[in-house]
Amino acid sequence: MERPPPPPGGSPDRPHGSVRGIAFSPEGRLLASSGSDRTVRLWDVPGRRPWATLTGHTNAVWGVAFAPDGRTVASSSNDGTVRLWDLDVRARLDRNCPAAQGGGAA
Repeated sequence: MERPPPPPGGSPDRPHGSVRGIAFSPEGRLLASSGSDRTVRLWDVPGRRPWATLTGHTNAVWGVAFAPDGRTVASSSNDGTVRLWDLDVRARLDRNCPAAQGGGAA
C-alpha cells in the first residue's frame, strides 16, 4: 500500500512536521495536536488512530485547547488568528444541510 505524500513541513512518520501543542479532551477520548504544517489533528485515543484534520490556518499552529464541554477546540497560529472548531457533527449538519433536519427532498 502506498503512503500519501507528506503535508508541508511533515514526513510520513511525522505528519505535523514539528508538533507545537497538544491537549486532551475533557473525557480523554480525543487528543488534539497542532503543528508547523498549519493543521490541527484530532486523534481517537482508545482506537489509536487519526479522527480528523482541521485546516484553515495559514501559518504554524502553536496552541490547542478543548472547551470544558469537549465540543469545541481552540487553536492559535502564527498567522495572527485564533480559530474555534465546532466538533459537534450533528449541529454542523443541521446548520449546513437542510436534509439533515428532515427538510430535504426524498
